[in-house]
Amino acid sequence: LEEIARVFQTLDRQQAAISLFVLPDLLYYLPMPLGYRKGRHTLNRGIRERAETLLLRAEFNQIVLDQRNELLRKRVRTWRRFVPLPFAADERVKMVDFEEVMRTLLFWRKPDMVPHYVKLARHDRVFKVARMASALVIADFLRMVVGLKKTRLVKKKIAHRV
Repeated sequence: LEEIARVFQTLDRQQAAISLFVLPDLLYYLPMPLGYRKGRHTLNRGIRERAETLLLRAEFNQIVLDQRNELLRKRVRTWRRFVPLPFAADERVKMVDFEEVMRTLLFWRKPDMVPHYVKLARHDRVFKVARMASALVIADFLRMVVGLKKTRLVKKKIAHRV
């Protein structure tokens, strides 16, 4: 437990929450069963772990989306809706706190420790996470295609110069 808290503290920048971008690092540094680290220098990273990583990314993105929707709902109900403030500039919106991270890791990495009534209550949430996972797969594919096109273009320009 102390090691889990220490790993989280190294990644959270003293904010008690971590960014979505460092979540893969968190999984690599956390010991098994919540993370992928078996020993000091070995990782357990197979097909199952890649699928769990996708579902964890989807759940964390769904948490952030729910937080944004809640902030937007609060903002619409107050006088702030008339003040043009940049909504996306709030860095805290893209972060997940320690409690949410540990709960989500427990749900996906150790489902045998989750009570049955909690699993039943999460039924609708799992469908949202599955839709988010599909969206992440499509976004990753499109990002990869754009990256390949840019790589080809750069290689073509370099070959032309030489």
